Formats: sequence, structure tokens, C-alpha cells
Amino acid sequence: MRERFPVMDRPTDPPPSSPTPAAPARPEGKRRRGARGPAVIGVIALSALMAVGTWFRHRGAERAEAARAILAEVAARRAVLDHYRARFQNLQWNAAKLHAWADPYRTEPMQSWARERVRRFDALVGRIDRGADERRFDAMDKKIASLCAAGEFDAAREWVAQLPEVTFPDPAEFRQLQVETYLNPLTEFSRRTPDYYRAFQSAEPAAAAADIAELRRELVAADIAAVTPQTMFKLELLTAVAPENDPVLADWSAITSAGDYFENPDAETLAHWRRAQQAVRRRDWSTAVEQMQSILLTTVRTRQPFRAAFGWARLSNRPDQPAEAYPFLQEAASSGDRQARAWVAQEDDRQGRSAQALRWLEAAVADGETEGIPRLLALYAMDSSAVPRDAGREAETLHRIITALDAPPLASLLLGRLYESGEGVAVSAAQAFVHYRRAAEKGLVEAWPEVARCHLRGVGTPANDAQALAWAGRAFAAGEREKSVPILMELMQRDPDRASGAIAQLFENEQTAAPAGFQDNRVAGPGIQQLQLMLAHHFDKQDRYGQAARAYAQAGDHNHAAATRLTELTTGHRCPTCGGVGKVRTSLPCPTCGGKGTVNCSHCDGRGYIYEPGTPPCTTCGGSGTVMQDGHAMTCAACGGTGKGKGSVIKKDCVYCVGGRVPCPDCTNGRIVQEKECPDCHGTGLRALADD
Repeated sequence: MRERFPVMDRPTDPPPSSPTPAAPARPEGKRRRGARGPAVIGVIALSALMAVGTWFRHRGAERAEAARAILAEVAARRAVLDHYRARFQNLQWNAAKLHAWADPYRTEPMQSWARERVRRFDALVGRIDRGADERRFDAMDKKIASLCAAGEFDAAREWVAQLPEVTFPDPAEFRQLQVETYLNPLTEFSRRTPDYYRAFQSAEPAAAAADIAELRRELVAADIAAVTPQTMFKLELLTAVAPENDPVLADWSAITSAGDYFENPDAETLAHWRRAQQAVRRRDWSTAVEQMQSILLTTVRTRQPFRAAFGWARLSNRPDQPAEAYPFLQEAASSGDRQARAWVAQEDDRQGRSAQALRWLEAAVADGETEGIPRLLALYAMDSSAVPRDAGREAETLHRIITALDAPPLASLLLGRLYESGEGVAVSAAQAFVHYRRAAEKGLVEAWPEVARCHLRGVGTPANDAQALAWAGRAFAAGEREKSVPILMELMQRDPDRASGAIAQLFENEQTAAPAGFQDNRVAGPGIQQLQLMLAHHFDKQDRYGQAARAYAQAGDHNHAAATRLTELTTGHRCPTCGGVGKVRTSLPCPTCGGKGTVNCSHCDGRGYIYEPGTPPCTTCGGSGTVMQDGHAMTCAACGGTGKGKGSVIKKDCVYCVGGRVPCPDCTNGRIVQEKECPDCHGTGLRALADD
């Protein structure tokens, strides 16, 4: 024992000087036992405490690990729940959008279809809704957390095993739910009416495309010979959503509309007709004609629409032989077929059968068509001997044409002529002028001279020469000569003073606008030449020789008297202004001196004096050096008797000028004489009467 637990703190003897009495001596063995006992007990207690602490640490680590494992499993399941919530919230957001889209619809049929769509989508949302499981999961999560905190890990694990699995369907499952709960019921509902089906195609194009394909397959597989109401309704649905050129739709349309083309068609006729329509869609016109020809060879009675279709097919097959199709299309035109009537009218017009073309075009206008109006008006504008027609029907047709907002102005002009002549309607000058004026205000050039004539003669309106001149001038400026020139000539005879200026301006504008630039070499008609001569004579009488010469020149050299007078007006004589030299002398104020004749001297700058270096005389004594004082000569105190002043320069009169001015070098007495071109003869020295 002595070797295992050595005494570490044995007491030492006191110093000799210490007054403390020495302790009584004890036996050596007792002293050693008393010192070892507490140390042993402390070591044992410390070891026990360390062992207990280690146990508790291991125990706490095991509990923490168990809690972490349980909570980690719960967290993994919550991640699945969070994914479900995110997907489901997106689905709810789509449902809210669908509700907002459907709310504005207040009329049928869209209101019912929109509500059905919302109801079906809400059903899909309800199939995926796991709200109860979500709430149960949250409650169990809290219970598991409290059990883990209390250390009841076995009970916590039992609760974990009971946690509900809240997962969003995978894509395949979701698609299956969508088809079963939303798309299939909505498709079935949409097939109730064509309006519903159109809405279905617009809102759900992918699903609608698949169903339309299925509908097309059903119609293809249907028995054409035994058409049922269900088949017709399917055809109606396909018609509502398919394009016009859909082949299935076209085939069924040909079959269902066969009653419009034939009387009691049999199966063979329907087969020929179907193949003919297929060929038309392919633009295989030879096959179409062949199939239709086969129908004509049977005993089935055909109707007019079939014969029109046969005519179009023959025309398309052989466009260079319109005569083959003409009888069929003429029959169609007589039955009111607008397209056939337009073609027949064009063909008659092309072949020179204008009267027949006119009747077809009049019938088209009576039916409200407008495409043939331009050609109809062109035929009406022709002479009645070239195109025979009924004046009463012409007036009726023109009245029908002018009622339109965009009626051609030519219709008003032609109707005005009928009212003026009394053909087909009662004579009415007032109505004639109204229609002439309406056509003129719409910009029809041919109507302008008619309005001018009415103003000139007082036809349907009070006579007004000013208005007549204005409208005739507009027509002349626009290039109309046949009717405007006689009116202008009559106005020149009536009131040449008023008309001459406007007519001269018309000719001037025509010369200026000529393609050659300020000179028109076009050959003028006799009427225009006569008008120009009238204008020239008028100016000549008024001594307006320049304007007269221009008018004579415009009239040309076909009139000998006019050419002679033009020579007289344009022959030059010695200019009286310049005396024939072509120049005139003028005296102008000199710009250098301003007409004064003198300028400032450059030596003295106009002062009249200059300064030179030197000493001036004393101003007090006048340069004598003495001054008189009390009768005695005294030395000048200012200059000290020298007689010299204090300045350094001497002022002297300028010897180059008089009073600072010298004669102007650029003029004589302030005037400059120049020679310039004579303003009257323009430097030629000759002057004609026309120059005045």
C-alpha cells in the first residue's frame, strides 16, 4: 500500500524559533492510514461520476439520432406533400381563370357551353383535391414532433407509419383523369349543337382536332345509300368546324345536295356525281366532264343547276371553245344564276352581240349587282343606232344605279341627257341640269361642258355667263375640246372683254404645260384656231399688241391674214429710246462720295490741318522773349526770355486739301455716267409693236 499510494503532503518540522509547542508524538502506522482514506474515496466518486456522465451522453446521442431519423422521414413525406400543393394550386389557378373567362357570357349558346366547361373542369379539380389528407398530415406532423420531444420514439414511429401519402398524379395518370373527367364529357356535350361544337374547337383545339378526325372517320364509314338523321347531324357538326374545301364535307355535300341537281337520283347517278365533284376539286376537268356526260346519258332527269355545273366544267376543260358551254350557261343565266349571267353578258359583248349583252347587264342591275355597271354605262353612252335599247328601261336602270352612294357620275350624265331629250321620261330641263351638275361635281369631265351650256343658254337654270365661262374653262383645261370650244367662242362673241382674259390664260397655261416646255407643236383643230383668231383680233383692236401677237402665233400660219398681221406686229423698227444703238446712257449718284463730288482728305483725315515735330513760340510773349510791364520791357517769365513754348509739335494747314475735302476720284461732280442695255429693245436696237 505504501508503494501504490505514496504520501505526497507529509508535514515538515517547525523552525526552532517557533513558540508553538510540538504536537504529541503518534504512532507511524496510524498517521499513514489517516492520510490515504479521503483520497481514495474522492477518486472512486470521480470515476463513478464520469461513468454516469458517459452513459447519459450515449443515451442522449441515441435519442437525438432517433428523433432526427423520424423527423427526416416526416420531412421527406412533407416534400412530396409540398409538390402536390404547388401543382394543385396551379390547377386551382387555371380553374379561377376559367371562371373569369366564363362569367361575361350572358347569351346562349355560349353561356350554357361555358358553364358546362367550368363545371367539368371543377370536377377534374375535385378528383385531385386531397384537402382532408393535407389537414390530417399537418395534425399528425405536430403529434410526431411532440412525441419526439418527449422521447416516445416508438409511438412516434407508429404515427409516422400512419401518415397519409399526398401525391399529385403523374403525367399519365393526370392525362387519364383529364380525359375521363373533363375532355370526354365536354366533347359529348359539345356534340349537341353546331354552336357548341364551334366553341369547343375554339377553346380546346387539340381535343377538338382529335374529335373532328374521329367525326370525319365516322362519316367516311357511313353508308351513303342509307343516310340517317344521326349521319346528317354529324355532317352538320363537321360543316360547322371544317374548312370549305374539306374533302369529306365536299363528298357529303355533293350527295346531300343531289336533290337540287337531279330528280330521284339512283345509286349509279350519285356515284358518278360524287366522282365528278372529286374531279372538280382536283381541277381534273376532263374527268369531271366525262362523269357528268355519263349522267346525261342515263334516264335520270337533271335540273338546271346540274346543267350549269356541266357548262362550267366544259368551259374549264376547253376555255378556247366557249361555244360548247354557252347554251348551258345561257340557260343558267336565264334562271337567275348571277355568275353565269355575268359570263354570258361578257361573251355576248365580246362576240359583238351588244343588244343581248345590254339586256343581261340590265337584269343584273335589277337584281342588285354592281359588277357590270361600268360596261353597261359604256353601252348606254354609245349611239342608240349602234346599240338598240329600250329608253324606258334605260331610264329605270339609271335611276336604280344613281341611288347608290358610290354611283358612277356617268349614270347621272346619261340620265340628264334622257331628261333633256325626253326619251323614256318626261322632258324636264330642271331635272337634266340637276343630274348634269351632280355628275360635274363628282369630277366627270364630260359633264362640265354640259353644265356650261346650261348656264350659257339658261337650260334648267338662270343664264349665267360667268358660270358658263368657269365650267367651259375647266373642261378646256382638262382636255375636252369638242363641246367646250364652241361655248368659249360664243362667250367671246357675247362679252369679249370678260371672256378674253380667262381664255388667254387657258392658252398660256396650255403652252406652259406642254411636254416640249413652253412651246406646243400639237396641231390645233379648226375650232381652236378660230377661237385663237377671235382672241387675237380682240387684243389687236384694243392695241394690246403683245397679247395679240401671241394669239396670232398660237393660231399658226394657216390663215394668211393672221400671218401677215403677226409679221407686222413682230417686225422690228429703230428703237426710239436708244436711237437704234441698243444702249442708253444714265447718270447715277456716285456711291463713293454719295453725290457730293468730294471725299475726306486721306492726309489730314478731313481735319484741314496737320501736326509736325518742333517747338512752337511762347504763347505769353509770342516768341519775343520779353513782355511790356508798366511801359518797360521785361524778360518773359513764362519762357525765361527764350521765346519758345513748351509743346513738341507745330499745327500747320494741310497743303493737299481745302477744308479737309478733296475731289472724288470716281466721279465728276458727284455723278457717274453708265451705259446699259436698252430696256425697250433689249439691246437689239429694234422695237416692234408687239413689244409694247
